[in-house]
Amino acid sequence: MKLFKTRYRIVTDRYLGYEVQSRRWWFPFWIQCKDDRYYCTNTHHSVDAAKAFIERRLTQNKVVTEYNPHLDKNPSISLYSEIEYLIIMWSNDGTKTAGTLTRQIMDLLSKKSK
Repeated sequence: MKLFKTRYRIVTDRYLGYEVQSRRWWFPFWIQCKDDRYYCTNTHHSVDAAKAFIERRLTQNKVVTEYNPHLDKNPSISLYSEIEYLIIMWSNDGTKTAGTLTRQIMDLLSKKSK
């Protein structure tokens, strides 16, 4: 849903020319984005450089893998931990239906019963 995503815009500044600002869905004001590579500024010499900065911020926090350390340490609680993990991931996602969660739990139970 587009309503709950961070929005970005490029505005002019007085240093190099262009600055990237972001607006969180829960915050009503536009604020300057922090650049992790430099100290406190994200000023750019061109619009293309500012767009590349936005793309870098968007791809910076992609999920590589999901890991649950409880599954490997104690096999006796692994079923409970796996179901709990599915529920937590479902509640954090916000786009999946309860039917999706039910199917995931049923698949897990059928794999464990074999």
